[in-house]
Amino acid sequence: MELRGTTRRLLCYFVCLLCAALLFSCAGSSGAQTETQQPMMVTLNILDLSEKAPVSVKLGFTLHNDTANRYEMLKWGTPFEGEFNDNMFDVTRDDQPLPYLGRQFKRGAPQKEDFIEMAPHGELSTSLLLENGYAVNQPGHYTVQYRKPYLTLRDGQGEEQLRPIMSNRVAFDISR
Repeated sequence: MELRGTTRRLLCYFVCLLCAALLFSCAGSSGAQTETQQPMMVTLNILDLSEKAPVSVKLGFTLHNDTANRYEMLKWGTPFEGEFNDNMFDVTRDDQPLPYLGRQFKRGAPQKEDFIEMAPHGELSTSLLLENGYAVNQPGHYTVQYRKPYLTLRDGQGEEQLRPIMSNRVAFDISR
């Protein structure tokens, strides 16, 4: 059976793709890669809820570094910026998603002051007012979860990496 030129090139292309996929999957199974791929954990909690007009929901945000490594974390798109500069939470009211109402930035390269240090086996905590980014002023059952799939970290040598992140979901009710 003789393969024509186009068919032969396509077959070679697919064989090369398959080999490349196998090489990448083998490289990802080393011990060093495993720690890099472990997700960092975020714990959310409701610190204060006031139903008096205007409604106010103070959300606590704690990031846990469960590794023995010191990192610098890029604050962009996290509550560590101190205000809403990005859509960082999935917020629902009665199982319906709420739109993000805050601002969003396009930025250049990060500077040294855009990073915050994370100690080995340490945690960083902050809080912010949820109503500054989402309309949480109507009666209903609300849920909140951090929505970013990863954080940008720099290790001790200054090399950047993306680290997966997982978050719990918190709930609260507004009844007025």
